[in-house]
Amino acid sequence: MPFSNTVLFNLPSSYAERLALEDEIRIPATFEEYLDFAEQADYKVEYSNGKIVTMGQPTDAHEMIVFNIGLAFSSLFNEDGSYQGYGSNLGIYIPQTGAHYKPDASILNTAPELVQHKVRKRTLKSVTNPFAVMEVFSGGTMDYDMTEKLPNYKQCESLKYIIYVYQNKPFVTVYTRTEDPNAWLNSDYMGLDASFQFEGFDVKLASLYRNVLFPAKTKKAKTKK
Repeated sequence: MPFSNTVLFNLPSSYAERLALEDEIRIPATFEEYLDFAEQADYKVEYSNGKIVTMGQPTDAHEMIVFNIGLAFSSLFNEDGSYQGYGSNLGIYIPQTGAHYKPDASILNTAPELVQHKVRKRTLKSVTNPFAVMEVFSGGTMDYDMTEKLPNYKQCESLKYIIYVYQNKPFVTVYTRTEDPNAWLNSDYMGLDASFQFEGFDVKLASLYRNVLFPAKTKKAKTKK
């Protein structure tokens, strides 16, 4: 049954109104209530651990990195049609946890396996078989991505790669599922000269951070003895 988001959740549906609120908002809700609100909102919302979750406005650096990720991986798969890349509008549903995320980028290596969600008179579709997901985060989203989304992602049986890209420095963390489906290899890569392997392809950090300006480091003041 449709609900009034202004009464039950006190959440705005417009992007302009959302910008006036704090960076992270969490509202307890059922999955059906989340779907109904997500259909009304014109900004990104996710469903995690029984709550609607919405983050603040992305920075210019965040958006540039997301664009670079798309360029970098699409160039890798130029001649290999077995991989398909998607942006943040693709909803990923994890049946094992009931979570519904919209990663900054994702990759499938098979035909999409879809689940249908009934919302009022419409049917929304989500993918259940991502092969890789990429998240770009700052200090404000790190806790959510690492302590909440990561354990849920790891329960998605099709996922082989979970890739976290820092936006304030050239640093990438790659989680790779091993032959034991419950064991993951965690590797960090730092610096624009670094690169990591993805299915035999070499992904250079310099390509992910192209034209991105990092915050200047502040020098510590010397203390007088």
